[in-house]
Amino acid sequence: MKKIILVLISLILFFSIEGFICTQKNTVKEEPSGVREITSVANASTDNLSELTPKGRDLIIYYEKNRNALQYNDLIKGLSEIADRIRFEDINKILPHTKNEAREVLHYRLIRFYLHYSEFNKLYKEIIAFEREFPKSCFAGEISAIKKRIEKMIIVSPNKIGVLLPLSGKYRTFGEQFIKNLELFDGFMRVENADEKDLRYISTDGIEFVFKDTEGEENKVEKAILDLINVENIIAILGPVFIQESEKAAYLSNKYNVPIIVMSRKEGITDIGEFVFRNCLTNKIQATEMARYAIEKLKIEKFGIIYPNNTYGVELTNFFWDEIERNNREVSGVEFYEVDQTTFTAPARKITGKFYPELRTKKKNEEIELPKWAEGLSGARLEALLKKMKTNFPPIVDFEALFIPDYYDKVSLVVPAVAYEDVMFTNATKKELENAEKVLGIKNIKPVQLLGANGWNSEELIKRMGKYAENAIFIDGFFADSENENTSKYVKSFSAKYQSKPNLIDSQFYDTILITLHILRNNKPQNREEFANSINKLTGISGTTGELKINSNREILRPLKILTVKDQKIVELDEVKF
Repeated sequence: MKKIILVLISLILFFSIEGFICTQKNTVKEEPSGVREITSVANASTDNLSELTPKGRDLIIYYEKNRNALQYNDLIKGLSEIADRIRFEDINKILPHTKNEAREVLHYRLIRFYLHYSEFNKLYKEIIAFEREFPKSCFAGEISAIKKRIEKMIIVSPNKIGVLLPLSGKYRTFGEQFIKNLELFDGFMRVENADEKDLRYISTDGIEFVFKDTEGEENKVEKAILDLINVENIIAILGPVFIQESEKAAYLSNKYNVPIIVMSRKEGITDIGEFVFRNCLTNKIQATEMARYAIEKLKIEKFGIIYPNNTYGVELTNFFWDEIERNNREVSGVEFYEVDQTTFTAPARKITGKFYPELRTKKKNEEIELPKWAEGLSGARLEALLKKMKTNFPPIVDFEALFIPDYYDKVSLVVPAVAYEDVMFTNATKKELENAEKVLGIKNIKPVQLLGANGWNSEELIKRMGKYAENAIFIDGFFADSENENTSKYVKSFSAKYQSKPNLIDSQFYDTILITLHILRNNKPQNREEFANSINKLTGISGTTGELKINSNREILRPLKILTVKDQKIVELDEVKF
């Protein structure tokens, strides 16, 4: 007579190994139908396992040893303890060598990694695959909860765009500028809302722009982005414009795999991640291209720099200097001034070698000719005399061009201060040069070329700086009076509607909207990854200054304008194309 042995197992396992929670099952997992081939550990193929890490081999050996000896939950727990020490980059190498519970644990480990690193698109795909392959897994409950959480993040309305800009507060003009440029596109209707902070524009073909008011403050960004992702299900985000806002927005957007086109000049912001793009004239781009133009087109070999001690001035100086040295040219003099400085005699005298007369007396060819009565003077009395006589020194102008990376208001004070130290600029007439040669006793004076950045591009420069502005050369990302066909068309449309000319920020807003609409209407992306891929393949779009392109750093590039002053009027001299 057969003996029947009834074994009752009531075992509840509670464990959590880096989130490995299995409490759903208390029974031995059923064997799959059919006979499983049991491979002896002793005969495991060394060739197959040799490429794996020690922990990878430990996992497979543990599985082969215990797959028939342990109950399901015990087996999963043991495998999880090993998997917990396997690095993310090694999992996909181990997976092809695993099956059943070992494979289940590794896929679960992969899900936890994707969740930790906020790789939500990959996470969702992995969850779908996991649920299909392991429907009765002890991890099913936890994975289902994760799935519900991220579905809100990855569900996308393909025609809905989020916009992060200040609509109220002291910076609201930026939001107003964006809206003005959006209204230049046909078919958009403003959706009135009692709460202006939740403004919407909807086109006749169903494209929707949802605005979130940041008020220009960093602490408003996170809630705005989460609302756009979880509630509005936007496919991409445009903005912000300020540095702190943009850094926060870029980090969060990239974390949640949402493409964002920031319009901030913050250097290196696209390095945050592959979903971060930028459409903005940066200090690096304009300084680099200004230096290249001076070297390649103007054939300048030696440069002087006077800069303000702020972010704008320091960054432009460093990038300009880097490009000069990269091309084996020389920066022979550099001076700075503080942002609150109102007189510029000191930097002007320093860069021309007139600030320290005692140093120049040591040079044989530039000794001060002391009067006979003063030959016996020494100490303080000699120092006082030298200080009084130092204005008699001619300037040391060992640079062919002077770069001043500041805005027109300060530039219009710095340049006359340098000119006062007997430096001749390219505005000088032939007669003025001849007179200077006689007075200074210097033959063949070569006038210095003034160079600037986009802060020079204002009619106020001419009003304030007068004759010294003539023939100065500077760079900008937009010039409203350009004869470029694209620019003329845009300016005409903008001016007709708003009775004023657009500026660089307007131009960048317009081009950003243009790119977005082109992608939605032509590429028709259905998810955020496809939208990002479309930006990376940007081509054939003519913006407000010409053809728009994108580089390997996900920076949207536009043709730049080289400007000069002729007959007291700013005119376009040349163009830099990418």
